[in-house]
Amino acid sequence: MNFNKINFNKMNKDDLVKELEKHYNTNGADCVTVTHSRDCAECFSTLLKYSKKECFMVLYIDGANSVIGTEILSKKGFNSESVNERDLFRNAIKYNCASIVIGHNKKGKVCDPTAEDMKLTQKLFNTSELVGIEILDHVILFDEGHYSFHGNGKLR
Repeated sequence: MNFNKINFNKMNKDDLVKELEKHYNTNGADCVTVTHSRDCAECFSTLLKYSKKECFMVLYIDGANSVIGTEILSKKGFNSESVNERDLFRNAIKYNCASIVIGHNKKGKVCDPTAEDMKLTQKLFNTSELVGIEILDHVILFDEGHYSFHGNGKLR
C-alpha cells in the first residue's frame, strides 16, 4: 500500500480515517492482504496511531484475505461492554466478508491481554461461530509492539 499520497499532517482524525478507508476498500494493487498478525497490526496502528484513547477496531476480510473495509466500533475507551457484537456482525454481513480481525490499542508497554480481553475475545468468537464469519485474530497494540491471540494460541 502506498501512503505517500496522503498528507497526514494536514488532516483531522476523521478525514484521515476516511482517506485510509478509500485505500483499504479499493480493488487491485492497493488492496491490503493480511497473512500474518504483523499485517493486521500495521493496519490497526496506521488507523489508531493518533488516538489518545483506547479504541476497538475491525478489519473486514474477503475470501482472498484482502481488507475490504475497516471500522472503529468504540472510541470511548475499551471494555467488553463498549463493544456491541450485534453492530460488529451486522456490518460484517453488510460487507459480505468471509472473516474479520478485531483489535484494539492499549497505552503502555505491557504486552499481555487482560482477563477482560480474554472474555471479550471468547464472547465474539462464540458469536462468530453462530453467524459463520470467522475471527482470524484479535490483535492488541501496545506502545512497543503487539500481541496476537492467534499467534499465541489463545484463539480457540
